[in-house]
Amino acid sequence: MTRETVYKYLSEQEEKLLKYSVEIPIEVNSAWANQFPNEAAVYILRGDDAIVYVGETPHLKAQMMELISAKNLDNSINGFLNSLVAKQLKLSYLLVDLGRKELQERILEKVGTGKKAYTKS
Repeated sequence: MTRETVYKYLSEQEEKLLKYSVEIPIEVNSAWANQFPNEAAVYILRGDDAIVYVGETPHLKAQMMELISAKNLDNSINGFLNSLVAKQLKLSYLLVDLGRKELQERILEKVGTGKKAYTKS
């Protein structure tokens, strides 16, 4: 692979994730996490249409289970968190077999260097 090929691949993946991926409201329950494939992915969390977190994982479903894990919370707190999180955070992801870390770093560089956060326009 040439440097140009890698750059083009990462640019295409970035565009798919940032502009065309579905935004899924986060729910604090295992049924929500179980909808995801247990495959390698890069994912973003958005709040108010701005990216607030970028992550990569070899196992998306397991990562989402960890994200919503509330082992020490009772049901009333869990319900409150569910409504709060669902109103404010949305998840988008892209299954990526090759270049997860590079794609994550590329997006983080754009979001974290003082540039405006991406919005889905």
